[in-house]
Amino acid sequence: MTGFTRIWKKSRHRSMPPIVWALFTGTALNGFSTSIVTPFISIYLYAYEDSPVALIGLVVFLQTISNAVMQLAGGELCDRFGRKPVFMAGLAGVSMSFTGLAVGVASHASFEYFLALLILSGISSGLFNTAPSAVLADEVGEEQRAEAYSTLRTGYNLGYSIGPMIGGIAASVSYALAFSLTAIASAAYLVIVTLYVRERNHGAAPYLDDRSQHISLLEDRPFTLLLALAFLAALVAAHMYSPLSIYAKGIAGLSEKEIGAFLSLNGLMVVFLQFPVTRVSGRIRLTTSMALGMGLYAIGLALIAVQGGFEWLMLCVAVMTFGELLYLPSLTTLTANMSPEHRRGRYFGLVGLAGSAGFGVGALLGGWLLGLFWKSSGVFWLIAAMISLVCGASFWYLGVMTHPKTSVGGRASSL
Repeated sequence: MTGFTRIWKKSRHRSMPPIVWALFTGTALNGFSTSIVTPFISIYLYAYEDSPVALIGLVVFLQTISNAVMQLAGGELCDRFGRKPVFMAGLAGVSMSFTGLAVGVASHASFEYFLALLILSGISSGLFNTAPSAVLADEVGEEQRAEAYSTLRTGYNLGYSIGPMIGGIAASVSYALAFSLTAIASAAYLVIVTLYVRERNHGAAPYLDDRSQHISLLEDRPFTLLLALAFLAALVAAHMYSPLSIYAKGIAGLSEKEIGAFLSLNGLMVVFLQFPVTRVSGRIRLTTSMALGMGLYAIGLALIAVQGGFEWLMLCVAVMTFGELLYLPSLTTLTANMSPEHRRGRYFGLVGLAGSAGFGVGALLGGWLLGLFWKSSGVFWLIAAMISLVCGASFWYLGVMTHPKTSVGGRASSL
């Protein structure tokens, strides 16, 4: 039984509230639109606007960093002004920015125009990223929250797996059409939020800048190391998106349809394999699972250096996705295990910021290095693989320097 079917059957018996399925649909639309913009804007700027590879990396970097900064502010704004208005404002900004991308493609707008719109989309998406989680916490009972959050993650990956395939077909006709689809999907998500999300009365507590808490957090050496490694792992993971898309188009000579197909493979594998992989990896320590995941990323990146055919790149993406399946759930669980209950939001926020910043730097650095090693791209992928190996070894060291705890399921060695 697939992970998606498992969630569906289990949810039917437990009578999930309608808001869960409304947000499931919305997050699927969000995953759909994100998975079209992320790779295909890089391809469009490179192949049709003659933008330098390093400059494209800068665009992705600035978009990601603006998203990361707004995620920190978005949660606070949700508490102060309510979930629904922040949710709607963010989605409206995303829809407008994606509409602007379609208009820009049709009118052959300047590079600065695309840069401004992508930064706007990063700010807008960061604004509402915390809202779905906050809404579910308000509307879903504690006994169903874990299932509800899993349902949203599955919805996002379902949309993310479909987006590149449809985006690749649409982009082969017109990039304006592809980006118009993302704008329509975001507008549909906005309609869902307008109709189904209820606003509750959130009396915001006064903000307390407790500097002693920040200092004690920095003195938590294992968590500080985790932040550094989350940054480094995201830097590595970024290579599977913008740099790989540009490499596939500019060096391997793949079509937009083929690029969309191997990017969709990532989302489909997450939808159907996350539950069984998590069940198997639950028998080992979290840090060991994360180290193995980064090892698989290293293998996949190194294999890209061998050749650039479509079937081969599909294999490379599959290997790296298995690494993602081992790494990401373990990162979430490890963060929860390492964080004090009264500071859990702060710990998760910092790990999220580290990951977003790492992804942005990875796109920037990857774009610059790919341009530098354009005629010997195998060197570029081997460098990325070495960074991934170093990251994996560091996760193993993190496991050595921490003491095992007992997990929720009764398994030992949860770190």
